[in-house]
Amino acid sequence: MKTLNFWIVAIALFSMASFTACNNNSSRADQAAEDVEQAAEEVADAFRTEREELRADIEEMQRDIDAKAEELEAQLNTASGEAKAEIQQQIDQLNAWSDDLGQDLNRLGEDAEANWQEVKADVQKSMNDIEQKWDQAFES
Repeated sequence: MKTLNFWIVAIALFSMASFTACNNNSSRADQAAEDVEQAAEEVADAFRTEREELRADIEEMQRDIDAKAEELEAQLNTASGEAKAEIQQQIDQLNAWSDDLGQDLNRLGEDAEANWQEVKADVQKSMNDIEQKWDQAFES
């Protein structure tokens, strides 16, 4: 009888210890899942913030390009001969840059998240190229 009581008590203690360990593991697993979910939300928020900042930069550059094109359009009306052809060429270049930036804006859509670093690098390179060409064309 003492042996039976011993085994019943031993099994009960073992069961309680196992149940407590399972609860601790379950708590840790729940906490880990919450941590992963929070980290994923933070990454998604950072992505959206970067994307919106890049979108604003592109839109600002497009406004600058449009303003310069309007300025050149006004000059085109009073220019003649070679000057007119050169101004038209500059306007055409500005329109091409604006189109390129429009394509970059389209790339910033919802599917950009999957390969964000590549999209971001490509768009920034495109913007840097346009800035360099702008400086060569209009700052000299």
